[in-house]
Amino acid sequence: MPTLHSSLIALHVGAGALGLAAGLVPLTAAKGGRRHRMFGWLFVVLAGGALVAAVALETLYAQPAWLILATWSAAYQLFGAIRSLRLKGRSPGRLDAVAAVAVLVGVAAILLWLKPANAGAGPLALARSVATWLALVAGYDLTRPLYARVWSTRLRPLDHGLKMTGAFFAMASAAGGNVLRGEQPWSQIGPLVAGFVVMIVVARRLLVRPPLTRNAAFAPR
Repeated sequence: MPTLHSSLIALHVGAGALGLAAGLVPLTAAKGGRRHRMFGWLFVVLAGGALVAAVALETLYAQPAWLILATWSAAYQLFGAIRSLRLKGRSPGRLDAVAAVAVLVGVAAILLWLKPANAGAGPLALARSVATWLALVAGYDLTRPLYARVWSTRLRPLDHGLKMTGAFFAMASAAGGNVLRGEQPWSQIGPLVAGFVVMIVVARRLLVRPPLTRNAAFAPR
């Protein structure tokens, strides 16, 4: 009979694998097009299921620090990507600030706690690198009200695209580290490096060719 632990693992692995497969489509499809939107939301639903299971596993059962940080990174960037869609015509508000501050406090706490003895699988430097990236994203989010009009009218699609890409590759890194344990740390580092490269490509595409205007979330006001 399945236990709670095995059920959570099945949900996490199944939803995560399907989510990564679905997420490949919006990464390559025309931004703002029908396929991009349809598979993008499918990725959000599946990734959400995988992350809920991951949080439950990390709360109920001991997990390595790098895996906890990967979950935080994917969850926060996924949250930010969805929020950028919802903030059409508005600047980031209190909810966004509270989320960013909570992440910064959490990252500071885990960095203070993190030592070689409790880092778990994977090098300590990798866990610190993920924590630093997460802190940079949260710190950037706190600066957005300073240039709210520019962000709302010009940078919002870029914000969405880069955070969704970051969430995808954070999940891929966690999957690589779990599935290819014998190849750590490269099975974790590889997806992160690929993610940075794809972010550069996504940023260039969004800056040169804005999303299709038939996507109501990014249509000009």
